[in-house]
Amino acid sequence: MINRQMIRKFSEVIMVALIVLLAGASGHALGATYNLRAAQTTIPMPDGTSIIMWGYALVSYDIGSGPVDGDNVITVPGPRLMVPAGQGLTVNLTNELPEAVSIIIPGQASNSAQITRNPDGRIRSFTHETPITPPGEIPVPVPYTWSNLKPGTYLYHSGTHPAVQVQMGLYGGVTKNAVDANGGAAQAYPGMTYDEGVVILYSEIDPALHEAVAGPTPIYGTAGYPSTIDYNPKYFLVNGVAADAAEPVAVVDAGTTVLLRFLNAGLTDHAAQILGTHLSVVAEDGNPYPYPRQHHSLLLAAGKTLDAWFSASDGGKDYPIFDRRAYRTNITAVQGTMYTYISVQQAVP
Repeated sequence: MINRQMIRKFSEVIMVALIVLLAGASGHALGATYNLRAAQTTIPMPDGTSIIMWGYALVSYDIGSGPVDGDNVITVPGPRLMVPAGQGLTVNLTNELPEAVSIIIPGQASNSAQITRNPDGRIRSFTHETPITPPGEIPVPVPYTWSNLKPGTYLYHSGTHPAVQVQMGLYGGVTKNAVDANGGAAQAYPGMTYDEGVVILYSEIDPALHEAVAGPTPIYGTAGYPSTIDYNPKYFLVNGVAADAAEPVAVVDAGTTVLLRFLNAGLTDHAAQILGTHLSVVAEDGNPYPYPRQHHSLLLAAGKTLDAWFSASDGGKDYPIFDRRAYRTNITAVQGTMYTYISVQQAVP
């Protein structure tokens, strides 16, 4: 008897075969290729609550050196998509969720983006959709391509019913350098070098919304829960963690130039602040500034990204980074103030 695991494995084989054919037909002009699937999972919170989430999983990828298997595990945020300098990006998406989904990169034009509308004419999706997979059928991958992706830091997220699907967990980060490190320092943007890159992605969870959308008795869109107007998050996450960081977001040597890539996938603004030093902000939404701007705190509006240099000059010191707007995970047993830190160790002579 064919079970769901066999069907999924067979679908992955077919998907990889299709991608190989596409790459061969185009002379590998598609650039970096990521194969993702969208599905439902549950994620435990620090207070023991399990939240129903939608997310992306990395099935496999090829960034120029041949196909590599991913872990195929649904995560929130989704897998980071790293695009080598000079390459475009193709994401092949399969859908295991109960409604159509998609992927967009705000600010970057997709090769095949087309608005999808409801029968009444209202926009449902800002790009073409990956449809529902009927029971018993093999998921079919749908490609999303950006051949002219600019260097920078970007969010990717579902472009279908984004007021709901993004908050359900369908989001992640995309990064692309102007020049990759190849025996020297990488360049995030032309002339802007760094030694190590660190992603800090803010997001939130409103358990009531997740229960209304994907609970045993879905009520989203009814009088009981008509929309996200009353969105009220209870958990505030940094890189998917709803409690104060137990481990540093990065451990670097003194003298290292760190590029901090800040992203906000939530609906609320956040103000990242670093203690003990300042940040040199070099770009906003993938657009480099003419000159760096020195700040101790950064305002991240919903959907915004900022790139900032951090000069790790003092070894043996930790540099806290927290949200000065003081959003706090609404649980009594665990601290949760959107706090993380960078640990700088003494450089080895």
